[in-house]
Amino acid sequence: DGQRFYADPFPMEHGGRHYLFVEEYPYARGRGIISVAELGEDGKFGRPRPVLEEPYHLSYPNVFAREGSIFMIPESGSAGQVVLYRAQSFPDRWVRDTVLIEGRNFNDATLLEHQGRLWMFGTERFGSGSASDTMMIYSADNLRGPWEPHPLNPIVIDRAGARPGGNIIYMAGKIFLPVQDGTEFYGGGLGLREIVKLDASDVQLGPVLPIRESISQTRARIHTLNRTGRLEVIDSPR
Repeated sequence: DGQRFYADPFPMEHGGRHYLFVEEYPYARGRGIISVAELGEDGKFGRPRPVLEEPYHLSYPNVFAREGSIFMIPESGSAGQVVLYRAQSFPDRWVRDTVLIEGRNFNDATLLEHQGRLWMFGTERFGSGSASDTMMIYSADNLRGPWEPHPLNPIVIDRAGARPGGNIIYMAGKIFLPVQDGTEFYGGGLGLREIVKLDASDVQLGPVLPIRESISQTRARIHTLNRTGRLEVIDSPR
């Protein structure tokens, strides 16, 4: 309607129904909120409705099921926290469960369970620097923490392949992290980066494999990629 934009789509299937969580950015508010839309029988999503709002900017609504509950870790770097929310009444009511990381401007937290441990990928802003070019990894024995920084942090400093752009992808026996390409400008593209090795003492990432215009001739700049079952979603500035 010209009064907002939507970004960072995260789909989820629950109870035989499909939902799409997004960042909604109403221009009048000047900050992002989290909204959700439901897939109708006509194969189209309805208009997103707000489900989570804070006094600070929210985006990247990473929603997932674990241990019998549904959780969300939205991006809230401007608040200096990484917060775990739990669905009290899915999909409309969310409560703060645990502050996972305190005092860090951490962006776009993306989880991977690997070799019996949870790993959190994201980027961290230092001072007035970029929020998109410095990858940091934290790990924990369980979801609520404590979350510990990897000893090799920062893992990479790379504006073309540091900031996550969607959930982990398993393909052909390999593990890939979607990463945003901010070489020219924010939201300028997306690639896949293989996680070659990940343990308590070492991290090895493959080169960025760009996702190019071949996905869609009208979506040349892809910002986020996610999937659940047969439903795959992207976002892109037109």
